[in-house]
Amino acid sequence: MYGEDIDLSYRLQQAGSYNYYFPDCTIIHFKGESTRKDNKYVKQFYKAMVQFVQKHFHGEMAWLYTGLLEAVIYLRAAVTFVSREHKELSIKYQGTPTFYLAGDEKSANEVRSVLSSFPEYSITEDNEKAREWIFCEGSTFLFRQIIEQMKTCPPWLKTFIHANGTYTIVGSHSKDQRGYAIVMG
Repeated sequence: MYGEDIDLSYRLQQAGSYNYYFPDCTIIHFKGESTRKDNKYVKQFYKAMVQFVQKHFHGEMAWLYTGLLEAVIYLRAAVTFVSREHKELSIKYQGTPTFYLAGDEKSANEVRSVLSSFPEYSITEDNEKAREWIFCEGSTFLFRQIIEQMKTCPPWLKTFIHANGTYTIVGSHSKDQRGYAIVMG
């Protein structure tokens, strides 16, 4: 989370090994699930980059790069603080979430039967009326297809995923907010 991957990759290269990029593999990464993106996070992230430079590089260029990173820490923290306050005011829910279920019909029926017992959620058959979609994975709708569908969704659409055989629906309302899980059961 704080540069360990960069440090490991660099040390592998220094030891004569190689890093490979594998473009045929796609994953969904719910970024920010373990950490709230606030000023503390921003400072910790950039300080990890400073530690990486100080650990592996020495001389004038390292000093210059460290100075630039530290300047970016404070600038980024200020920008994050101002934009976060504005976004948090505009993202709050208005009314009952209305979901549209897409994907595997069997998996969607499981979600429908469970969510119907929660009065705080509603489900619509009209995808145009929903601002939240739940992509239901199963034998007829695979994660690969979910990822492709999510790439084409408009930015205002909130997307969630239900994996067949699980009792959760996971997702996030924004890349700037932490995600959450709806536990079904």
